[in-house]
Amino acid sequence: MYSIAKKVTPKSAESRNSVKKCRKLLESCGDLGMHKGAVYENIIADAFSKRGRSLFYFHKDSGLEIDFITPIDAEVTLVEAKATNGNAKSANTVLKNKDRYGVNRCIKLSSNNVGQVGEKLTLPYYMVFLLK
Repeated sequence: MYSIAKKVTPKSAESRNSVKKCRKLLESCGDLGMHKGAVYENIIADAFSKRGRSLFYFHKDSGLEIDFITPIDAEVTLVEAKATNGNAKSANTVLKNKDRYGVNRCIKLSSNNVGQVGEKLTLPYYMVFLLK
């Protein structure tokens, strides 16, 4: 199942200003090259830690890597922070092997609009504060 939602924008002036400041800051850094992903992961880690969420990471020697693993609504959830509109390959691998990993859903945070494909929900970065 694939669905596209209407573009969601922050409603409060404070939220809009915060998003604008983040964009300006990232744009002022120029091309971050291979470090761009790390910057976005740290922004999400900061948001999670400010909400009291514990931070967990998963990595295998095979190269399989998940940015964050966290309980959301009492269910283990993968969270991928994407600096580009790229595919979350590792998350796809984990979701395809439910019997091995025991995970049924993933949230991909990116600059895209809200959308869902199968067990993977895509949310814009600024909606990270809504994850409880």
